[in-house]
Amino acid sequence: MNTKLSDWALRIFVILYACVCVWLIIKECSTAKEIKNEKNIIAMIAENMIEFEDIEFCWIDEVGNDCCIDSLKDYTCSPSIPLGVENLKSILNKDYYIEKQENAALGMYRPIAMLKFNDESGNKYAVTFSFLNAEVRFYRNDIVQKVMMMYDSDHVLQIFNKF
Repeated sequence: MNTKLSDWALRIFVILYACVCVWLIIKECSTAKEIKNEKNIIAMIAENMIEFEDIEFCWIDEVGNDCCIDSLKDYTCSPSIPLGVENLKSILNKDYYIEKQENAALGMYRPIAMLKFNDESGNKYAVTFSFLNAEVRFYRNDIVQKVMMMYDSDHVLQIFNKF
């Protein structure tokens, strides 16, 4: 009688395990689909999917002492320099950036340059550049959307120094 009970317990465990595996596969497929549909700024620029306007570049002079480093409202910037779409494409060329891994320690983040632009649907974008740790943060409507690393920060800095 004990063997029949243990056989049924094993069968129930296998069925529950299979159900959990199927549920996890379905969940992972749905989250991957959501991420795939969410385009990042670099992809939008590279694919010319959206028209951008009011493109400006500025140097960040000071970040407020009592603020969150990601609060763009607390940045004191130099006068803005208007840029064209071609300049935006050259700065945000996807070959200059790599994905930041979750466990990558990047060091101190201190943004010193910022790009600001709008799209045709009214979204406001900002991209801040920290050359201390080669980190770039992409904002949409003042909320961080993506954090990346500059592959060749010296080249990006040379582009900025031309302005």
